[in-house]
Amino acid sequence: MSSEFVPRPRRRWVYSPAASFGVTRTAEASVVTVLGELDFTVTGDLVALLGREVGLRPRALVVDASAVRFCAARGVTVLVEAVADAEIAGVPFAVVGRQQTLLRPITVLGLEQVLPLHHSAAEAVAWLGLLPQLIDLHAGLSPLPGHPVTPHRSCSRRDPDGSVLIGRSRTGYGQADGRKRA
Repeated sequence: MSSEFVPRPRRRWVYSPAASFGVTRTAEASVVTVLGELDFTVTGDLVALLGREVGLRPRALVVDASAVRFCAARGVTVLVEAVADAEIAGVPFAVVGRQQTLLRPITVLGLEQVLPLHHSAAEAVAWLGLLPQLIDLHAGLSPLPGHPVTPHRSCSRRDPDGSVLIGRSRTGYGQADGRKRA
């Protein structure tokens, strides 16, 4: 009897997508849920899905990434681009998921202001509901007649022509539609 090595049969490798996506639409918002690993192999699908949702112009768009186990740099790029596309289309946008998987790359890249993360979809929808009021406050537009509000210095700056620039947009400081407030 020889003592030859007999290899064990290998398990067959079966491809399974690294992530899956789902969409839930309500009167308040469309919620895109992302599960699994957000890497280069699935970001194209996410870009297409977010593009379709922004095109539908919901009252708000929330990406629930709280079940993401891994987020590559391309995944963060897709989220930042989605924020810009939603802003251009006039669709309020928020991201859910405060786990290290998302917090670490966003913090390292200094994207906390561009891509704020929320604890839950309900919190994100509530924040998006308050957003127009906050923008009016920062712009110096009074929510109550006869009560002027001065923009906070850290949220505004003056352009050389004297107009006040409020908030951030894809091209820097300014409104989503590119107009400046006087």
